[in-house]
Amino acid sequence: MKNYIRGKIMFKDCIAFLTGGSSFLGRDIAIRLAQYGAHVIFTYNSNEEKAQEVLAMITASGGSGEIVKLDLLSEKSIIEVFDSLMGKYNKLDFLINNAGIGTPVPTQSLSLSDWEKHMFLNLTAPFLCIKNAIEMLKKSQHGKIVNISSVAALTGGSFGPHY
Repeated sequence: MKNYIRGKIMFKDCIAFLTGGSSFLGRDIAIRLAQYGAHVIFTYNSNEEKAQEVLAMITASGGSGEIVKLDLLSEKSIIEVFDSLMGKYNKLDFLINNAGIGTPVPTQSLSLSDWEKHMFLNLTAPFLCIKNAIEMLKKSQHGKIVNISSVAALTGGSFGPHY
């Protein structure tokens, strides 16, 4: 899996799946993994144009990747994407759960539907991705799961308890 070139670990022939790869930290992770040799499959929800820009950056730097539209609020959508990955690649080396949302709303103003949306996207969706990726991660014999969260998990803050 690993080749060392100039002190950097290279991930030649590795398959990485990244949620929320079209902006901010996810974009940077996607680009870096591709630079290190991984084939990066990253998701977007609503902004295909930004996802295409990230894919163009990946390919311009000599990397390989692909984008997948994924509604992380839908268990059916998550299952379908991982079934497709299994059919196409049969293994997965990295699962990076990066997608998440946070809306700065005081508790007393938060609706139940907003609470449920935050809980599903920030907690349930990563669980479902892990659940559906486990067999592919095992097939790589060195599969890794990375769950990314906010520093607010440690410090709290103005976003409220739903974040």
